[in-house]
Amino acid sequence: ASIVVHATFNRLTLVNNSALSGGAIFCWSAILNLYHSTLAQNEASNIEWSGGGLASHYVSRPNIISSLFYNNIPNSIHNGYPQTPVLVAYSLVQEQWAGSGNLTNVDPLFCDPDSGDYSLAENSPCVGTGEDGANMGAFDIGCDAIILNISDELVPITYTLHQNYPNPFNPVTTLRYDLPENAMINITIYDMLGREVKTLINQTQDAGYKLVIWDATNDYGKPVSAGIYLYQIQAGEYISTKKMVLLK
Repeated sequence: ASIVVHATFNRLTLVNNSALSGGAIFCWSAILNLYHSTLAQNEASNIEWSGGGLASHYVSRPNIISSLFYNNIPNSIHNGYPQTPVLVAYSLVQEQWAGSGNLTNVDPLFCDPDSGDYSLAENSPCVGTGEDGANMGAFDIGCDAIILNISDELVPITYTLHQNYPNPFNPVTTLRYDLPENAMINITIYDMLGREVKTLINQTQDAGYKLVIWDATNDYGKPVSAGIYLYQIQAGEYISTKKMVLLK
C-alpha cells in the first residue's frame, strides 16, 4: 500500500524556479489542492517528465482552482499518471485542460513581472474570471489598465458573459464579458419581474475582453432596492443572462 500525502495551498506564488520535472511543483503519491495561486516562468528540463509549472506522477490527484499558469517551460502542467486525472477549473493554463471556466494561452497582464510584481492589471482577463467571480491567481488588481497594440492583443475565441464580482455586492459590482468579434452590444439590468432597471451598454464595440461597472442605480440615477437582479448581454445572436444579489 502507498502513503498518499494531502496538501492544500492558497495564495501561493512560485516563479523563476527550475527542476528536472515539475519546475515549480512535483507531485508523487499526493492529493494537492491548489487555490488562487500564481506559477510563472518556471522550467522543467526533462522533456519526458516535463511540467514546467506542475508535474503529477503516481497516484497523484491535483485539484487546481482559480489559479494562473503562465510562461512555464515546456508546458504548464504534465500528468504522468493518466489513471488519476488532474482537475483544472477557472484557471489560466498554457494548454487545453478539461474543466469549467478555463482560459488558455492568453496574457494575464501582470503589472510588472520583471520587477517581481505579479498583481493583475485592471484589464487582465484573469480579473473576475475565477471561481464564483473571484480573480485568478494569488494577487488582485495592482495597476491601471495596460494598453496593448491591436496586433499584440489576443482576442477571445467565444462570446462569454462572466459572473459579476463581487457577488453579493454593495453598492458596486463589475460585469465582465468576452467579444470574439466586433458587434453591437446591449447589456441591461432587470428585476426579478422582468422589468428593465438600467441599460449599461447599447453600442458597437470592438473584439476583446470587456468590463462594465454597475453602481446599483436605475436609468434615472436613483439607487435601487436590495434584492436579486438579472443582467443580460445580447451580441448578435448571442444572448446570456445571469443573476446577482444586491445587499444593503
